[in-house]
Order: sequence, then structure tokens, then C-alpha cells
Amino acid sequence: MTDQLSPRERQLLDDWAALAPPADFAERVVGARAAVQRRRWIAAIAVATAAAAAIAVVASRPGEPPHVETTSPGVRLPHVPPAPAPVAPAPVPAPFLPPDIIVGFRESITIHDPAGTATVAFDSSHCPSGQNVELSRDAAFRSLVSTSPTIALIAGSWYYRVTCAGEPAAFNRGRIVVLRDDGRRRLPESLASIPIDADGRTYHIDYQGPIPSLDIRAPDSSIHSILHLETGKHDQTFMSATGTFRIPGSALAEGTSTFWTEHGGERSKITTLVIEFDQNAPQVYIDAPRDGDRAGDEIELRGAVLADWTVRVGAIVIPVAPKTGRFSATLAPDLAKPKLVVRFEHREHGIHYYTRRLKD
Repeated sequence: MTDQLSPRERQLLDDWAALAPPADFAERVVGARAAVQRRRWIAAIAVATAAAAAIAVVASRPGEPPHVETTSPGVRLPHVPPAPAPVAPAPVPAPFLPPDIIVGFRESITIHDPAGTATVAFDSSHCPSGQNVELSRDAAFRSLVSTSPTIALIAGSWYYRVTCAGEPAAFNRGRIVVLRDDGRRRLPESLASIPIDADGRTYHIDYQGPIPSLDIRAPDSSIHSILHLETGKHDQTFMSATGTFRIPGSALAEGTSTFWTEHGGERSKITTLVIEFDQNAPQVYIDAPRDGDRAGDEIELRGAVLADWTVRVGAIVIPVAPKTGRFSATLAPDLAKPKLVVRFEHREHGIHYYTRRLKD
């Protein structure tokens, strides 16, 4: 046994010789060395087992159902596939749904729907062999979404372009805005006139219907005066014996104007007038029917509009009272399938559709 000792261990044995070490001293040294070697082998086996288990998990193919890899007795490592990446919402192709609205050639429209949704199709009379419709959130079509000819839209702004089958360039394009609106906001009251002074200040007027008339007062209202009103390249002159000028709304225009008065060779300060249309003001009010009403044998359509709007349901033109803006009509229930769609058009404010879902 002593021939298995290292030189260092043999030197220690010689040093202990005078003290008469135990007879089994050499056997104990060799046994301790073997125990250290066994611990090293066990640690190496444990590291190798863990590495093999990790490789088994990494090598699992994504998309497989969850399973368990067994690499050695008593070691079970679960595998969970990665979750799919979220998909951004997009318009839904709806070839099986009848459209609420057919968008005319190169029309830009606004749809007012109580739920903020609409199904649209596009005029195909220019493409007898079929057409392809593309939709995007931006006018440059950087966020392009290809869809079918019939599309279910959600609230928001959408740009579209239509290409005939086999043709490289789009021939039809426009914009569609879908709003969550039931058309129940009351119309603004019209003002008889607005008084302002020719005092050199700047006046801002936001109008909601027709441009209101103005009562412009000269600095000295008791003297015969002349009013000069400049709107762009137009210069209008008004006369007054009282120093107060009634300017009808028809003589005014949206934008910036200036005016001043003069009498006896003296001129007042130049006053600035800024007239802007209030984009948030309602233009259309629908009294009946309400969304969710029953259609019955007849549909009573009633409401009001501001000046210069036309009203139509399908091919039926609804007359509008010139002074009050009120309209009414009795319609067949077939006109409410799948929705009752009322078209309002204005030469400045464009085309607006208001929809109603009616029960049978």
C-alpha cells in the first residue's frame, strides 16, 4: 500500500515515523483521496444532466402543444410555446354582408352611426371585369390594408383607392370618416344680428349656420357716416345717417376682413373681422326614428337641417322647409334594410350619411 503514496505523503509518513503512526495510516490516506475523486465525478454528472435538459427545451419547435421532456430519471422540464404576437385591428372584409352605403365615384363622405360602425361597398360601374379596393389610415397609403370590395369599417378616418382588375393605376380614390353619432344634438339658434364697434380691435365670429348679420357702429353714431368693408380684393361701401350700419350675412364671407368708417373727412381706426365656421356645431338633427325603434308598416322620418342642406333616402328626395329647415316623410319599411340610411349634402360641408338600425 505504501508504494501508492505520493512523495509528499511519503515525507509525512517518514516525519511521523518517530511517533509510531497507526498501522493503517497509508490505507486512510488513499481512501480519503478516492472520496474526493468520487465527489468530483458526481458534480460533473449533475452539470452534464442540466445542460442536456436545457438543450432539450431550446430545441423544441415553436407551435408544438405543451409537453414534458425527460432527460434522466426524476428530472422533468415543462415546455411552453411562445405566445403569438398581437395583431393590429384592421377593417374586416365583409363579402357576405349587404352594404349600408355604396360610395360613389371619387366621393369623400362622413358616416354618422350610433354604434360607430358601417359596411360600405364601392361603385363598380367603371370596372366591368372587377375591382380591387385598398384602404389605409393615411393618404400616402403607408399603412396599407388590402380588403374585399365590401368592407366593415369602425370609427375613424380611412382613405381608399380602387383599381380595376388588370389595371396598374388607381382610378378612384377618396376618404371615408366614420363617427359615433346619432344625430340627436339640437341645432343652434340663429341670431338676428351681432353688434360690433369700429374701434380698431379684432373681432372673431364663429358661425354655425348661415353667416349672421352685423350691426357695425361708428365712433360717433349721430353723424352721417360711410363704412368701407374690404374682404380680400372686394371693397364694399355702405351709407348710414345714424352711424350704425346693418351688414347682411350675404355680404360677408368666411375669412379675414377689415373695415373703417369716415365722416367729415375723418377716418376711424381700422378694425379686423375674422369669420370662421364652427366645425363642432351640429348641422343635422333627426327627431324620428330613433335607433332601435320598430319599423312597422311605415317609417316616419322627421328632423331639421341648417341652411342649404338637401335630404334624400335612396332615390327619394325629401323636401326641406326653406325658413325652418324642417323635413318629414313617410317611408316604406324596405328602405330600412339592412339600415335606414339618410343622405345629407351641402355644397361646402360635403356628403353626410346618418344611419338607423330598426327592428322588424
